[in-house]
Amino acid sequence: MGGFSADPGAGRVARAVALHATTIRFADRAYTAIARAADGQGISVSQSVRQAALIRAALDELDSAEEALHTAHDLLAIAREVRRLAEIDPPGPPRRRVS
Repeated sequence: MGGFSADPGAGRVARAVALHATTIRFADRAYTAIARAADGQGISVSQSVRQAALIRAALDELDSAEEALHTAHDLLAIAREVRRLAEIDPPGPPRRRVS
C-alpha cells in the first residue's frame, strides 16, 4: 500500500491515517437498538459508534452548556435531515434488515 490511498471522489491521493482498535461491549438489547439505528441510516454499527463518539468528544470540547445545547440542536437537525434523505433507498440491492 505504501502509506497512500486513492481518494476517487476528489481525484487526489491522501495519506493513510493510523486507526486505533477499541473493543466495546453492549448488552443484547442495546446492541440491537444500535444495529437497527445504524441499518436505518445505511451504515455499519462500527461507523455509528464512531460517529457518536466523535459527537460526544466535540460536545465535551465546547466552552459552555449553552454552546453545547446549540451545537446539540444543530446536530439533531442534521441527523433528522440525514434520516429523511436516507428514507429514499439508493439503487442497488436492498439493505439487510436487523430484527
